[in-house]
Amino acid sequence: KKIYLITILLTLLAPILSFSYISCAQDSQAGELDSTIEKVVSDPTQYEGKKIMLEGEVSRLKFAKSFTGKPYTLFELVDRASNMINVYAEGHLGIEKGKILRIHGKFSTEKSYFLFKFKNVVKARSFEILG
Repeated sequence: KKIYLITILLTLLAPILSFSYISCAQDSQAGELDSTIEKVVSDPTQYEGKKIMLEGEVSRLKFAKSFTGKPYTLFELVDRASNMINVYAEGHLGIEKGKILRIHGKFSTEKSYFLFKFKNVVKARSFEILG
């Protein structure tokens, strides 16, 4: 009789427990910092390895391919005070120089690509064109 009661309780509680787990997992993925380029460049170590969201104007845009033939996009994201962050994204993004973007990605104080080293880099995972 106890096993039957436990089975019924677990059957009723399972959806609630799984929903709670999914909500916690989504919250941890959404642990992105909404910041500004100025704040990031003034104290980059505070943002090292963190997911961030930034807005700015596309500058120095370059579409290229790796040695293995994979396309990628490099550009600078600049704010109104001329603070700048380097951005790297896999694939050729549908963006143009001068466009205002909101990017979502992971920040690194320094990144090495082959023989080159870049400071204050965001590896973009997604973006939105704002203007």
